[in-house]
Amino acid sequence: MPTPGWEQRSAALWAAIDDSEGPAFRARIEALAAELPEGDGIGLFERASANDSTGVPEEAAPLYAAELSGR
Repeated sequence: MPTPGWEQRSAALWAAIDDSEGPAFRARIEALAAELPEGDGIGLFERASANDSTGVPEEAAPLYAAELSGR
């Protein structure tokens, strides 16, 4: 479960996606997702979405699959 304020920080990152280069945005999302337990579905989805949204869908697919399988 995300800590208080986690979802607001995630929303703020996503609102500013157009202001970031892909690698920098993915790194910020990765850092945010790292605050969650390993394998957390929310973290997996955030990481997958960041990859997908910044031009590396091949890196997103396994994360989406892991999130959907509950791992």
